[in-house]
Amino acid sequence: MGLLEGKVSLITGADTEIGREIARRFLQEGARKVILFSEDEKVLSGLCGSLDPAGERVGGVFGEIRSRDDAVRTIEDAVKEAGRIDILINNFDLMEYGPVSPSEPGHWNRVLNANLNTAMFFMSAVIPMMKESGGGVIVNVSSLAGNVPFSGLGAYCASHAALQAFSKVAAKEVASFNIRVNIICPPIVEETGTEGSSSELLGRNGDPGSVADAALFLVSDRSEWLTGVTLDLDGGRHLAPGP
Repeated sequence: MGLLEGKVSLITGADTEIGREIARRFLQEGARKVILFSEDEKVLSGLCGSLDPAGERVGGVFGEIRSRDDAVRTIEDAVKEAGRIDILINNFDLMEYGPVSPSEPGHWNRVLNANLNTAMFFMSAVIPMMKESGGGVIVNVSSLAGNVPFSGLGAYCASHAALQAFSKVAAKEVASFNIRVNIICPPIVEETGTEGSSSELLGRNGDPGSVADAALFLVSDRSEWLTGVTLDLDGGRHLAPGP
């Protein structure tokens, strides 16, 4: 029996390498239904087909990630389709470079809306459902940048530091309802052109599979006594100074 036998999960940012790998891992571990959320309808359709050719265990929801209304609609549709949501993975992320001064309001708002507000929208929508069904697990995929300052990434660092703080507040508020909230903080592990610049102490860069393994642990019963935890999944990079 897999670690997620019979569970229903919702993954935002599902069209990223991390999102795809988490979905694969959850299916391998027996998840009854994996619902994928993406802003790219064409990519979403192809992803669902590749993960589940029979169309029985994977569903896709297309929408605007920065919309509170779309978050609520997604949660409601997922519950109608699968009966419940046991696991929420907030994985959407936007990295944009921009100096602290002179700052550009549009840049600041775009990054914080993408990395902080979207996670808040989905958490706010799913928590009432989890309360009704007796519990659940939320994992927010944050970033090393929430703990280590990187020049040129002021808005990005701020968004992820805020996401971590918000997640811990949520963990305190919902613990009595058998809902756990934890955070994963990886460095860059996808093909962005900057993934080789982080000099992890363990001598290698991470990969999406490492993030998927951590997510699986945090949503399974093997971590049933963990909540409000920030997991620095970065090969020791948080111990070194930022550029």
